[in-house]
Order: sequence, then structure tokens, then C-alpha cells
Amino acid sequence: MTMHLPPITPAHSRLLYRSGKVALVVGTLLNLINQSDVLLGSAELSVQHLLLNYLVPFAVSAYSGLKAVHQNT
Repeated sequence: MTMHLPPITPAHSRLLYRSGKVALVVGTLLNLINQSDVLLGSAELSVQHLLLNYLVPFAVSAYSGLKAVHQNT
């Protein structure tokens, strides 16, 4: 199943801003859970995992928001 969404326009800026806020909260919680060993000093920070913990919630939130907007039009 292939999904085709129109390109992102400036009109979507509120949705992307909201997705960024969601990613900030969820990503921070995921990093606290997944990299707690770093906080305890028993492991090294994994920058790749840190970035993915923010990227994935942003992508999911943005995609679902854009999909909902375009289904209602």
C-alpha cells in the first residue's frame, strides 16, 4: 500500500511545531529510560540512539497529523 501525501507547505507549520513539542517530551522520556546507564555513569552516551529517540516520535506525530489533515480535505 503506497501513501502519497502532498509536499509540506508553510500552512503545516503549526502541525510541525506541535510534532516538535511531542518529540521533545517523548524523546526525553525515551532517553531517560533507554540511556539511564549513561546517567548512572556505567555506560557511554550513544548519540545515534539519542537522536533516534527524538526523530521517531517526531516522524510518527508529523505523519499522523498530516494524514489526518489530508483525510479531512
